[in-house]
Amino acid sequence: MTTESTATPPTPAGGTWTPGTYDLTSSVIYGTADGGDDGVSTRRETVVVMASGSDFTIQIAQVDGTTRDRSSGTATISSATQITFTRTCPPSQPDGGDDDNGTLGYTATGSSFTIFEQTRGGRTRVAVYTRRTGAP
Repeated sequence: MTTESTATPPTPAGGTWTPGTYDLTSSVIYGTADGGDDGVSTRRETVVVMASGSDFTIQIAQVDGTTRDRSSGTATISSATQITFTRTCPPSQPDGGDDDNGTLGYTATGSSFTIFEQTRGGRTRVAVYTRRTGAP
């Protein structure tokens, strides 16, 4: 479940990505709402990080109500605190109509990673993913 906050959002700190299976455990949208839809949802999400280093593969599964979505792609560390994701399956829309590609801020530790992204309404969504214990 996504919550909202008017506090100042944390900032990306970078770090080393650890292979494993991660579940979305927290999602907070920071900033003042303008009345538009900023993606506040009840979605559940699992991310599998395969390999580590500066280039690796990510698989994503999302469930929001009765809607299910799966995708995979490559991730590249593009700076000390930013990661660039390029979706490869299913392929990106030729008209750019999807928003699954892009460069995002991140913080990574051995047990979790946090993604920082701007919403369509100009606020900051901070999503925390926690590594499953005992999972590869």
